[in-house]
Order: sequence, then C-alpha cells, then structure tokens
Amino acid sequence: MWDDEVEELDWELVSPQHGRSISTTVNRLEKDLNKANKFLQSTTWQKVLFTYGVLNIVLSNLALQYHPKYLTYAYGIKLIFYLSWRIASYWWQRYIYFMLDFCYFANLIVLLTFFVFSNNLMLFKVSFAMTTGPLLFAIIAWRNSLVFHSIDKMTSIFIHITPTITIFHWRWWNGGTLPSGNPIPADSFEFVRDGLIVPIIAYCVWQTLYYIKVYWLDKKKLENDEQQQFSTRYIFSTKRGLIYNLSLLFGERWQLQTFIGLQLVYTAVTLLPVWLCWHYYIVHCIMLLGTFGVCAWNGAGWYIHVFANIKYKQLRKELALDQQEK
Repeated sequence: MWDDEVEELDWELVSPQHGRSISTTVNRLEKDLNKANKFLQSTTWQKVLFTYGVLNIVLSNLALQYHPKYLTYAYGIKLIFYLSWRIASYWWQRYIYFMLDFCYFANLIVLLTFFVFSNNLMLFKVSFAMTTGPLLFAIIAWRNSLVFHSIDKMTSIFIHITPTITIFHWRWWNGGTLPSGNPIPADSFEFVRDGLIVPIIAYCVWQTLYYIKVYWLDKKKLENDEQQQFSTRYIFSTKRGLIYNLSLLFGERWQLQTFIGLQLVYTAVTLLPVWLCWHYYIVHCIMLLGTFGVCAWNGAGWYIHVFANIKYKQLRKELALDQQEK
C-alpha cells in the first residue's frame, strides 16, 4: 500500500526559508515507509503472522471447549484489531468504501446482539440467520482462502466465519441460551418469518442505506475520484467473471439494478438452510465444517500454486542479479 511513487518537488522553491528542513522530513518519511513496506513483505513478518494464525485457531478451539463465554469477548477484541487494520489498509489503497459492504453490517448486528441487546431474542435470530446464511456462504462465493501469513486474507476469513462460530456456541454449546443467560426456546424459530422475512428486511435496510450513501450522498465525490473503489465499480471495471456477466442480463443500462437484484436473490437462497441449522445440530456442524474446508482448500491451492510461483520468480530475479554482479 506504500508502493506508489512519491512525486518529487523542489521544496526550496515552494518555501525557500524552510525548504531544506521540509525536504529532509519528506525524504526521511519516504525512507521509513519503504522500510515498513519491506518489513511487511519480509520472511520474519510472514512467520509472525503464520504463527499467530495457527495459534489463533488452537486457542479459539480451547476457548470453545473449556471457556466458551470467553469466545464472545475474544470475538469483540479481535474484531477491533482486524477492522482497525483493514480500515487503515483500505484507506491507503483507496478501498475504504468496501467497509460499507454487507459483511461489516452483519458483524455490527452481531456486536449489538452480544454486548448491547443481549436479551433480545428477535435480534439474536436475525444474527443467527445473517451469519449462518449469506455471511457464511460468502466464503465460497468470494473464494476466501485460509492463508495464515496474510493478514488481509485472515481478516476476510475472520469477518465471515468467526461470528458464525460464536453464534453457533450460544445456540448449541452454552445450554441454548441468549448472551444474557436466558434460555432460547428451541421451537421459536419459524421458517418463513425468522428464516426469510425478517432477515431479508434487515438486508433491505442495509441495501437502502448503502445506496443512499454511495449513489446519492457521495455520487459527485466518487464521480470526481475514479481511483476510489467500491463494490460495483470494482466488479464492473473487471469486465469478467460470473457476477459481471450476470449483471449484464438486461444490458448496461440496468446493470446496477440487476446487480442489486442478484444480491437479493443470493441472500434469499442462502437463507433457505438456516431453519435446518437452528433445529438440527448435525446440519449446522456440517455447514460449518464444509465451509471451513472450502476456505482451507482455497488456502492450500494458494500456497501450492500462487505462493510457490511468487517465490520462484523471486529466486530467478536474485539469481539474475548475482550473475550480473559476477
């Protein structure tokens, strides 16, 4: 994110009196950023992240078995850490509008369920439906990969699967209670009302707020800043992929409306198995294990194909440099 070249200015022409000090400060800052960038790409930093990623899974499993209540607090603390990193990263990369996507809205609902409205059964069921349905299946849809040494990829995994595991704990492993400690009526989840209508209403609230923000309030700002990326701009600019092709079903004129409609259809379809997960423990387990298996498979493919290819190119570059020096 610091790879952009800094435009060179003649600071003595801009401010003759303080030109040297400003120029020195800029050069020092540029060097510090380059050092930070090299460190983030270094083997040591990758080892640290890999170790943290493995230990995080082990400790989360131990917490789930022996101190399940701590899992909720750990989720809140880690969410702050991961979101802080992502906000900073996306700000520099001009991806900050991605923070308005549905997955972050769903995590906000889950946080409110755990720490603010912990005795609200309806909100708990909405969180259950969102995390077990569209949020969990997004791992498959967006090909999330379990790559331990990449904080960006681990953040994506965390945002999509950790709230689902935490909700799973409260539904099944804590005596079937709400975060407040009150029992959850097992037969209180209706297929149509709780599994479809209410969560779709919540989704439509998010979609409406998103549309107002991106396509109304910030429309001129985004039109004048083509480098600022958000979901539809990014997908439409690639001009490839299944989602892009489907969004053109009714032509470019209705591309945005088609895309919004496709998102609604995806949400409704992924909500269909939620009722089964609420009532049947084994179904919920199979969905969690299956989804986690997919992201682990994607991560294995990344390490074997992508990561190996990157290292191969680096070695070839180093060998070429060595031959030139000789």
